[in-house]
Amino acid sequence: MTPDVSSTDMFLSISAMAARLGVSQRALRHYEAVGLIQSYRLYKSARSYDPETVDRLTVIALLRKADVPI
Repeated sequence: MTPDVSSTDMFLSISAMAARLGVSQRALRHYEAVGLIQSYRLYKSARSYDPETVDRLTVIALLRKADVPI
Protein backbone atom coordinates (compact mmCIF):
# COMPACT_ATOMS: atom_id res chain seq x y z
CA MET A 1 0.00 0.00 0.00
CA THR A 2 1.30 3.44 -0.92
CA PRO A 3 1.36 5.96 1.94
CA ASP A 4 -0.26 9.38 1.78
CA VAL A 5 2.66 11.58 0.82
CA SER A 6 0.73 14.84 1.06
CA SER A 7 2.27 15.34 4.51
CA THR A 8 5.89 14.32 4.04
CA ASP A 9 6.91 15.78 7.42
CA MET A 10 5.66 12.51 8.97
CA PHE A 11 8.39 10.55 7.17
CA LEU A 12 11.89 9.97 8.54
CA SER A 13 15.03 9.70 6.44
CA ILE A 14 17.28 6.66 6.74
CA SER A 15 19.88 8.69 8.66
CA ALA A 16 17.27 10.05 11.09
CA MET A 17 15.80 6.58 11.59
CA ALA A 18 19.21 5.01 12.20
CA ALA A 19 20.09 7.70 14.74
CA ARG A 20 16.74 7.41 16.49
CA LEU A 21 17.09 3.65 16.94
CA GLY A 22 20.83 3.46 17.44
CA VAL A 23 21.33 1.11 14.49
CA SER A 24 23.32 1.46 11.31
CA GLN A 25 21.90 2.50 7.98
CA ARG A 26 23.22 -0.80 6.67
CA ALA A 27 21.02 -2.65 9.20
CA LEU A 28 17.98 -0.74 7.95
CA ARG A 29 18.82 -1.64 4.35
CA HIS A 30 19.20 -5.29 5.41
CA TYR A 31 15.78 -5.29 7.13
CA GLU A 32 14.33 -3.93 3.91
CA ALA A 33 16.14 -6.49 1.76
CA VAL A 34 14.78 -9.41 3.81
CA GLY A 35 11.26 -7.99 3.79
CA LEU A 36 10.90 -6.88 7.42
CA ILE A 37 10.22 -3.27 6.46
CA GLN A 38 9.43 -1.13 3.45
CA SER A 39 10.85 2.27 2.58
CA TYR A 40 9.59 4.91 0.20
CA ARG A 41 11.55 7.15 -2.13
CA LEU A 42 10.34 10.71 -1.56
CA TYR A 43 13.36 13.03 -1.65
CA LYS A 44 15.81 12.67 -4.49
CA SER A 45 15.40 8.87 -4.30
CA ALA A 46 16.50 8.76 -0.64
CA ARG A 47 14.86 6.15 1.56
CA SER A 48 12.11 7.48 3.82
CA TYR A 49 10.07 5.68 6.44
CA ASP A 50 6.39 6.27 7.20
CA PRO A 51 4.97 6.21 10.75
CA GLU A 52 3.88 2.56 10.48
CA THR A 53 7.39 1.50 9.48
CA VAL A 54 8.85 3.62 12.29
CA ASP A 55 6.67 1.68 14.74
CA ARG A 56 7.75 -1.64 13.22
CA LEU A 57 11.41 -0.67 13.40
CA THR A 58 11.00 0.35 17.03
CA VAL A 59 9.72 -3.14 17.84
CA ILE A 60 12.55 -4.74 15.84
CA ALA A 61 15.12 -2.65 17.72
CA LEU A 62 13.61 -3.65 21.09
CA LEU A 63 13.68 -7.31 20.09
CA ARG A 64 17.31 -7.05 19.00
CA LYS A 65 18.28 -5.38 22.31
CA ALA A 66 16.59 -8.25 24.15
CA ASP A 67 18.64 -10.73 22.05
CA VAL A 68 15.49 -12.11 20.42
CA PRO A 69 16.34 -13.39 16.93
CA ILE A 70 14.32 -11.82 14.15
